[in-house]
Amino acid sequence: MAKREQVVEETVGLITKAHAAYEKLINEILEYSQKARELREQAAECSNLGGLIFK
Repeated sequence: MAKREQVVEETVGLITKAHAAYEKLINEILEYSQKARELREQAAECSNLGGLIFK
Protein backbone atom coordinates (compact mmCIF):
# COMPACT_ATOMS: atom_id res chain seq x y z
CA MET A 1 0.00 0.00 0.00
CA ALA A 2 2.85 2.43 0.70
CA LYS A 3 3.85 2.38 -2.96
CA ARG A 4 0.29 3.18 -4.02
CA GLU A 5 0.08 6.06 -1.53
CA GLN A 6 3.37 7.42 -2.84
CA VAL A 7 2.08 7.29 -6.42
CA VAL A 8 -1.12 9.05 -5.35
CA GLU A 9 0.86 11.77 -3.55
CA GLU A 10 3.12 12.28 -6.55
CA THR A 11 0.11 12.46 -8.85
CA VAL A 12 -1.62 14.98 -6.61
CA GLY A 13 1.59 17.04 -6.54
CA LEU A 14 1.79 17.02 -10.34
CA ILE A 15 -1.85 18.01 -10.63
CA THR A 16 -1.31 20.85 -8.16
CA LYS A 17 1.67 22.14 -10.15
CA ALA A 18 -0.23 21.84 -13.42
CA HIS A 19 -3.17 23.71 -11.93
CA ALA A 20 -0.90 26.51 -10.72
CA ALA A 21 0.66 26.79 -14.19
CA TYR A 22 -2.83 26.84 -15.73
CA GLU A 23 -3.95 29.63 -13.38
CA LYS A 24 -0.83 31.64 -14.22
CA LEU A 25 -1.51 31.30 -17.95
CA ILE A 26 -5.15 32.29 -17.52
CA ASN A 27 -4.09 35.41 -15.60
CA GLU A 28 -1.56 36.31 -18.31
CA ILE A 29 -4.21 35.87 -21.01
CA LEU A 30 -6.61 38.11 -19.08
CA GLU A 31 -3.90 40.76 -18.69
CA TYR A 32 -3.05 40.65 -22.41
CA SER A 33 -6.74 40.82 -23.30
CA GLN A 34 -7.20 43.88 -21.09
CA LYS A 35 -4.14 45.55 -22.62
CA ALA A 36 -5.40 44.78 -26.14
CA ARG A 37 -8.79 46.27 -25.24
CA GLU A 38 -7.11 49.44 -23.94
CA LEU A 39 -4.97 49.73 -27.07
CA ARG A 40 -8.03 49.30 -29.32
CA GLU A 41 -9.78 52.07 -27.38
CA GLN A 42 -6.74 54.33 -27.75
CA ALA A 43 -6.57 53.59 -31.47
CA ALA A 44 -10.24 54.44 -31.85
CA GLU A 45 -9.73 57.71 -29.97
CA CYS A 46 -6.76 58.60 -32.17
CA SER A 47 -8.75 57.74 -35.26
CA ASN A 48 -11.61 59.96 -34.10
CA LEU A 49 -9.23 62.82 -33.31
CA GLY A 50 -7.57 62.46 -36.70
CA GLY A 51 -10.92 62.77 -38.39
CA LEU A 52 -11.71 65.92 -36.44
CA ILE A 53 -8.38 67.54 -37.26
CA PHE A 54 -8.62 66.98 -41.00
CA LYS A 55 -12.26 67.98 -41.48
